[in-house]
Amino acid sequence: MVHRVLHTSSYRAAAGSVVAGWALLACGSDRLLLPADAAPATLTVVAGNNQTAQVGEALAAAIVLRVSDATGRPVSGAHVSFQVASGTGGSISPATGTTNSSGEVAAQWELGPQAGAQSAKASVEGADLAPTTLTAFAAAGVAARLEIVRGDDQTAPVGTTLPDSLVVLATDASGNPVEGVGVAWAPENGGSVSANAVATAADGRAGIQRTLGPAAGQQATVASASGVPDAPVFSATATTGAAGKLTLVAQPSATAINGRALAEQPRAQLVDAFNNPVTQAGVAVTVAIDGNPSGVQLSGQRTVPTDAQGVAAFDGLSLTGPAGTYALRFTGSALADVVSRPIQLQAGPISASGSSLSVSPNSIVAIAGRSTVTVTVRDDLGFPVSGVSVVPAASPAAAFEPASGTTEGSGIATFQFNAPLAGTYRISARAGSVELAQTAEVSVTSAGSTTTITSDVPDPSGLFIPLTVAFQVTSAVGGVPDGTVTVREVEGSGTCTAPVSAGSCELRFSGVGSRTLVASYSGDGAHDGSSSVPEPHEVFLIAP
Repeated sequence: MVHRVLHTSSYRAAAGSVVAGWALLACGSDRLLLPADAAPATLTVVAGNNQTAQVGEALAAAIVLRVSDATGRPVSGAHVSFQVASGTGGSISPATGTTNSSGEVAAQWELGPQAGAQSAKASVEGADLAPTTLTAFAAAGVAARLEIVRGDDQTAPVGTTLPDSLVVLATDASGNPVEGVGVAWAPENGGSVSANAVATAADGRAGIQRTLGPAAGQQATVASASGVPDAPVFSATATTGAAGKLTLVAQPSATAINGRALAEQPRAQLVDAFNNPVTQAGVAVTVAIDGNPSGVQLSGQRTVPTDAQGVAAFDGLSLTGPAGTYALRFTGSALADVVSRPIQLQAGPISASGSSLSVSPNSIVAIAGRSTVTVTVRDDLGFPVSGVSVVPAASPAAAFEPASGTTEGSGIATFQFNAPLAGTYRISARAGSVELAQTAEVSVTSAGSTTTITSDVPDPSGLFIPLTVAFQVTSAVGGVPDGTVTVREVEGSGTCTAPVSAGSCELRFSGVGSRTLVASYSGDGAHDGSSSVPEPHEVFLIAP
């Protein structure tokens, strides 16, 4: 006889009642199945373990467990309870299930809101079995928020890189870091970023380096991600750099009067490399004429310290010298220079006594001779005045060529003088509206002329018969003078007069005999005063 060893340990039947110690035949075999053999002995996972889903979502597949007895046969009707072990906020439904005829029970696991590994426990109620552990991985959801981690409210000089990186954190709706989110970075108010776009790392963070722009003051950087409603803004303060150069916040006058203070006095400002004003007092700024041209001087306080705002304000500056275009250069120790706009220096008021007039030569012949009249116009400081209209005059009246002129850069205007008549002329000039004090005299002498009888006719016969007497007037300077010629008897009363242009006149005689004729010229004043006595001309009159 074969003896079976009976298990004395207690057990609970699937229906919950205790079965008496009768031997049963299992599945028609001759094996004896004792009551203890039908009790739950193992709880194993069939499906659904180690799945991945987003936080707060249910796993794609149900979790399935099987309850088996000691011989590996399924136990139906066993009660299996589920409990979330890690992943607060998650749930399993149903919380307790009953195994089917295959010994299996299924449940749906909804993950909690925390990303990462989550676990659950499954236990068979009333059985002395250790719980079975289930695991799942909760992946973060889509990015729902960007927030600043560090790098906000920094301060650095303009044009430099902020000491700390700008870092944002991308999280889902449950606050879990989200990897792989593309973050776009946009600098505002100048400057740059080390990258225009950066993807978040596994910890949900992305960062860049920020270089400030050239303008002092507040500068911003915006971080944004597609689909995320709010874009955090980093703020930074750009401070002014060290003084490196000068700039002019007030230019000197564009025009200036010789020897007079500039109507607009310059002001120089300390600035950094990006032209931001530097508020630093006590820095000496010196001004000089750019290029150091000869003959012109700069007067006034030429070195001025900056005030608390970094401004050097000049006062009383003036230029003295020839009219022309000049500029001012401003310098300082370890500072880049700055040059002003051009300054057009103009002459001062015309000086009637300081200007001059000269004539050369001062003795000429009427019509033929010419004198050069030179007028030099100067201002009240003795500097030449260019561009001034000059009008010469003569008393008695005479012509000038040209009738008026304009002074050149040396302040000089020249004219040609030629009087039509002999006499003494006083030359004067007006420059602009100013009558020059100095005058000059020119002595004009006659050009001179010679009158000659040119007739060569046979002796006429008969009294009172008119005789045509030809004549010629010649000038020492050439040309045909204007005026009249008179022919007369030296010892008689016969005379005749005709214009020079006629060349002859008719003379009647009172008796026969030899007659001596002479001719004389009465001209236009320029040719009076013949250089030689008219040559007598003899004719013989015979009786008819």
